[in-house]
Amino acid sequence: MIEKYSIPEENTVGVGDGYSDLDLLKAAKIRIAFNPSKKMIRLFEEKSSLINYLVKEKDFERLVEVIMKHC
Repeated sequence: MIEKYSIPEENTVGVGDGYSDLDLLKAAKIRIAFNPSKKMIRLFEEKSSLINYLVKEKDFERLVEVIMKHC
């Protein structure tokens, strides 16, 4: 979608919960692990550049807060 619609990287947000979402997160400027697997939490704790923000629980309001604060 980024390429198809010529969306600038600075306007992209990726949200994922597991390793299968890493390619999606790599393509986004803001990278959020939402209700993540233990492996994703570990990546965040290890300061991986693949995850900028962590929302541990299934809290959609918190997810929106993170997106709005950093966009």
